Amino acid sequence: IYVPYSVAWNPRATIETNVLRLVSLVFWWFEMALNFVTGYYKDGVLIKDIKAAATHYLFRFFIVDASINTIDLVTAVMEFREETDGTQNYTDAFGAVRIAKLSRLARLIVVFNLIQERMKSWDLDAGSFTLVGLGVRLVAILFLLNHMICCGWFMIGKVGDNIGDTGQSWLNQHITSGNLTYWEASPRMQYLTALHWSFTQMTPGSMSVVPQNSVERAWNVACLLIGLFVSSLVISQLSTKMVRVQSMNRSHLEQMDMLTRFLVEQGVPRSLGQRIRRHVRDRTSVKPPLTIE
Repeated sequence: IYVPYSVAWNPRATIETNVLRLVSLVFWWFEMALNFVTGYYKDGVLIKDIKAAATHYLFRFFIVDASINTIDLVTAVMEFREETDGTQNYTDAFGAVRIAKLSRLARLIVVFNLIQERMKSWDLDAGSFTLVGLGVRLVAILFLLNHMICCGWFMIGKVGDNIGDTGQSWLNQHITSGNLTYWEASPRMQYLTALHWSFTQMTPGSMSVVPQNSVERAWNVACLLIGLFVSSLVISQLSTKMVRVQSMNRSHLEQMDMLTRFLVEQGVPRSLGQRIRRHVRDRTSVKPPLTIE
């Protein structure tokens, strides 16, 4: 989350951010070294041989990890020298390298692949997760996606005066409540405005901020296409999960309805009936252990 924000807004360095940067560097370099002695799954079988594990990592992920860690280290050194000198020379000369910090997001692909392989070895599928868990994961993914879109929207706005064909960007627009422009507003206001704009591309919402040049317009169109796909995916995932949960619990609900009707027809007191239903619900929710005959 912090990487795209730091690239877009370039916040002032503090002791906390420097400590987090150092911890992040140590963690990723240590993780790269640890991967040489970490086993891996192949066709659902755990390979524990250290030589095979090192060879597997060396030919699959080592180049990617080494490139990303090197870029991260070089960027951290340049930023530290820039803060020490109090100048912007390194940022201006190596702007592309600073933006390359986003390459850290490529680690997500490796992580997703490892999770997929681990789930296959555990014989897990989407039915192993609850409906609430699925909703939380989808909301988290949606927020992360909109966070990256809003950071990209702000970066495009910063350079809009140079790369745009109108000489204007959305940051030059005046805030509705006064003569202050978004460029002159606080970073908090800028981020929340950009995040609000990104969410309007995923939902039917609207706001006053609109593209001011062809580059921003192209980014807007791309975000609308992404929003169309993501919205359809979220709705389909939730609908599929809800139908599956309902079909799995249908027989149990029918049995509980029959029990309730039986208790009512026999004149069982309400308090006793509630205890009976609670006892039956607790007993039926316990799954018996699997046995081999």
